[in-house]
Amino acid sequence: MSVKIPRAVYISCSLFMLFAFTLSEDKKAGKDTKLSYQGLAVTGIAAAYCLFSYGYKVKNANRVEAMIKDAPEFKDAEYYVSADGSSGVAMNTNTMRLYLANANFKTATCNPVDIRDVELIVDQKTESKIKTTEYDGVFHDYERGTISSVTRVKSIALKVNINDVNVPFFNIVFLAHGGYRKPGYNYENAMKNGEYWRGKILAMAAS
Repeated sequence: MSVKIPRAVYISCSLFMLFAFTLSEDKKAGKDTKLSYQGLAVTGIAAAYCLFSYGYKVKNANRVEAMIKDAPEFKDAEYYVSADGSSGVAMNTNTMRLYLANANFKTATCNPVDIRDVELIVDQKTESKIKTTEYDGVFHDYERGTISSVTRVKSIALKVNINDVNVPFFNIVFLAHGGYRKPGYNYENAMKNGEYWRGKILAMAAS
């Protein structure tokens, strides 16, 4: 499972524990505890919300992972579950077929001809996009965005557009929860995974 604990969980829980400690010390010292109680209440609500949100994403990730493993053709295939638990992708390199799923129980099993294009999107901007032409079916790199001025990145996702009128695309998320330094480990790792899966899907689509 690829869902990481967001920094908001660490921060809110740490602040809650800090206010709890402060409240305890204020009581011992006979100080006014009103401010400590208020801080404890606010951070407690924030921590509860963050933990609930994280738990919801983990639940979605487990659901998507189970959907992939329950698909007979892909149960032993290489797969990836989105960093926010919203979706997943798997590829069977023997049959050259792709499996896409999301937490809303939407799925698609794709042959190479079913893939229309693939976009690597950083903070809602297309970093790279590979598209099939209508004439020869060859993939071409036709757009390169410039994001060199960005020092912090909020999200990195792969948008896979397919020939399906019911679910025309799936977003596979490699970086979520925002504010990661570029360059930096989280950013570099997410970009590496994004480029890796983009390359795999591209190779399959061109086969």
